[in-house]
Amino acid sequence: MLKVNILNLNEGENILEYVLSATDFELDKDLFKNKININITLVKSLSQLALNIKFETMIRFVCDRCLDNFDFLCKGSLDLYFKPMPARNHAMGEIREDDNIRFYSVENKYIDITNDVRDFVLLAVPMRHVPEEIDGVCVVCKKNFDELINSKNLQEAINPVWKKFLDKDN
Repeated sequence: MLKVNILNLNEGENILEYVLSATDFELDKDLFKNKININITLVKSLSQLALNIKFETMIRFVCDRCLDNFDFLCKGSLDLYFKPMPARNHAMGEIREDDNIRFYSVENKYIDITNDVRDFVLLAVPMRHVPEEIDGVCVVCKKNFDELINSKNLQEAINPVWKKFLDKDN
C-alpha cells in the first residue's frame, strides 16, 4: 500500500521517494522485471495538497512481431490534488471527486494513493508490444520489418480464399 503521512509534512514542497514491488499494487509480478520507482513532489498548503507523481519501471514483453523477449522502460507522470474537508461532511458522503481532485477528512493522518498509482501504471503499459526501431530495423532481433512488409512476394501473393471472389467478378 502507498499511504502518505500528511501530518508530518512541512508546509511547502516535500519530496518523497518509494520503491515498491508489483505485488504491492496487486500487479502481475512476472510482467515487471524490477521494482517500481515512485517519486512524489508534494506541495502542502492550508487549502490543498498538490502531488506530482512520477514512476519508472522496467517491463518484460514478448515482441508482437518476432516473439523475442525485450525490456521496455515504462514511465509516466500524474498530478493529483487533495482538498481538505471537515470530518462531518466527509461522514455524510458530501464528496464529489473529479478525475484528479480528491477530498480527505481533516482528521486523517494519511492519504492512500495506492489505487491511483496502480491505475496510472496500468494505463502507461502499451497495448502494442514492439521494441524500438531505428530506420525500420528492430533493435532486438535486427530484422528490417519495412523490407519484410513491402517485399514483392507479399504484394503479389493473393490469399486463395479471396481469389475465388476475384475470379467470379471477371
